[in-house]
Amino acid sequence: MRRLRTKSTSSFFAAGVGVTSTGKAAIVFSVVGEDFLPSAAYATLDAATGAGPSVITGPGFAPDDRFSGYAPFSASRVARWGDYSAAVADEDGNLWLAIESINPPLRPETQLPPGALAANFGTFITEVKP
Repeated sequence: MRRLRTKSTSSFFAAGVGVTSTGKAAIVFSVVGEDFLPSAAYATLDAATGAGPSVITGPGFAPDDRFSGYAPFSASRVARWGDYSAAVADEDGNLWLAIESINPPLRPETQLPPGALAANFGTFITEVKP
């Protein structure tokens, strides 16, 4: 994990919020920008102090390369991103966060060609102990 520090423009979106039974919370989101390939990140939330620092838990592996950025699926040729996120607390007070990300391929034979329908996006899941 690393703290998010950037001097360039970055975008944060597709947020999901999880809250434990004791009121501890975290927000999960995607971060993209000049310094970041599509990455998974989170910040803890506190009623008194607000949001903590952004933490990259799943650094993006590559640029987005899926069907939504290719003609005929997109007139603008700008790929969709940020379709989903999830955050849930377990019985032990931990938060489980999930967000869309570009994960490294598991094996060379699982890679799809550029522009394939599923191409290279996936889901990154992380546990936060607030």
